[in-house]
Amino acid sequence: MTQTSFQVRQCVNVKEAVAAHYAWAITEQWDAGKDGNDIKLAFYPTHSAGFLIGIVTEEEDREEGKVTNEKAVSCICGMKYDDGTGFLALYIVGDASQRNKGYGIRVFNQSLEDLSSSRWIGLNAVEEQVSNYQKSGFILRGSITRFNGRKKKEDNNRAITGASAIDIDRSHLFVEKLIDRDHRSSGLYRPTFIKNWINYHESHGWALALMHCQPGAEEKKVVGFGCMRPLASGAYRIGPLYADTLDYAVDLVTQLMGKVPDDAEFTTDSFMATPEINELFQNKLGWSPVATFYQMWRKGADHSNEEDHESHPPPFEAPMTKDGYYSVFSLEVG
Repeated sequence: MTQTSFQVRQCVNVKEAVAAHYAWAITEQWDAGKDGNDIKLAFYPTHSAGFLIGIVTEEEDREEGKVTNEKAVSCICGMKYDDGTGFLALYIVGDASQRNKGYGIRVFNQSLEDLSSSRWIGLNAVEEQVSNYQKSGFILRGSITRFNGRKKKEDNNRAITGASAIDIDRSHLFVEKLIDRDHRSSGLYRPTFIKNWINYHESHGWALALMHCQPGAEEKKVVGFGCMRPLASGAYRIGPLYADTLDYAVDLVTQLMGKVPDDAEFTTDSFMATPEINELFQNKLGWSPVATFYQMWRKGADHSNEEDHESHPPPFEAPMTKDGYYSVFSLEVG
């Protein structure tokens, strides 16, 4: 006789988190950071307690005694930022034979419970899952478009403004400016995550600040930030991308593309409330829109009775500056 039970628990370490969340993401053909480095170096260090897995335990009575087998079948990442905002990602039932048994919704509900103190909890959904998330109280609040492109030889000579790009290199000044820019643009305050993100890109990608001395000024100032990392597929993902003007955005993408060989493939995820997104990626760079994702938000359980959406709007809707916010950090973390 075999008895089956199920439990949800935190991943015991980053190795276990990568073994589930990264491996299953690749199986689902989600193009995650190469070797799971986004999880290892940015997501997990920011909020390790948010990495949950669902475990099926089977106990079988045999002549030689009771035999117990444990198997991980589902996972989720419930990120929590410094300001308390929650964000759900990497929600997967990795074992196809264990689907439609409730093992997915149980890790999902546990993550929501863990984030109950968050004023807002967000996620990015594919279109076919929007209605399912609405059943859990999530409301559609915006969209993100994925653009794909390929580097051409002429991209090496596309620079417009004469601005120069330098490595952020974990400089306190640059990192603080990026934290402030992200807060003003997204409404999120997440310095722990951003510092981890920069460390990740300094060791396994590129993190650049675009500098320019504008007419009439005596010194250069920061006019943009951009990061790029290699993916499991061999392509490169740009994110975030901030720039003061469209021309600076073109120059910053050009500088990032210059770090890799001609004919390399690129992808980026762009928040469509920002003006000039299509002008940048389609018209200026010749990239193509390939997918749309839907940003959804709900209150944490401790705030479920609050109706003051106007005085406390969800991130990305707060009265912040959207101009110049061309690409999000990552679909997984907003």
